[in-house]
Amino acid sequence: MLSRRGVLIVGAWILLTLLSIAYVDRAAATWSHQHMQRPAIAILMSRLSEPLVPLSVVTLIFVGIARIAGCRHVCGAGHTLSLAALATLTASEVRTILKYLFGRTWPDTFVDHNPSWIQNRVFGFWPFHGGAGWGAFPSGHTALITATLTVLWLAHPRFRLAYVAAFFIEVLGLYGANYHFVGDMLAGALVGVVSAFAVIAIADAVKERK
Repeated sequence: MLSRRGVLIVGAWILLTLLSIAYVDRAAATWSHQHMQRPAIAILMSRLSEPLVPLSVVTLIFVGIARIAGCRHVCGAGHTLSLAALATLTASEVRTILKYLFGRTWPDTFVDHNPSWIQNRVFGFWPFHGGAGWGAFPSGHTALITATLTVLWLAHPRFRLAYVAAFFIEVLGLYGANYHFVGDMLAGALVGVVSAFAVIAIADAVKERK
């Protein structure tokens, strides 16, 4: 069951995302384009989360083989890494569905002359449009790294400063390269957090049944 506090947090997060879409996104994208000009360091920072999906697959395979082989010493760390991997893969699938569902255009033009706010003053949502030019919302990179970090945040709190640093490296890179609107990243972070908590809740429910 969702707690009242959890519902309020999610509701506030959605409201913040909507406010960003209405009042922040266009101005922030314009500022990034005019002043940041997509520096190489921002592009590099934005790629921090890209290895997470293949690493998640490898992690699940490795932990599964280790458990089958009876390697008990991997149980603790393996459990956390498995949850992080499952949360990341869940966030990856959810973001793909939501990108198609919302059909939002990008801040700038990157592929196949896609319409964008910077190049064409195109700004909006075209639900179920499909195509690379209509996949800005939510930010997949933000969803992936947030899903991973949420599990680690709960399991190993002593490294929370490092998790915060990793999160901001990703989102600042995305903003500096003008790859996403602020609202995209807020929505992506929500997808990541919800995916992580869903996976953890399922794991806890399975454990309680044993």
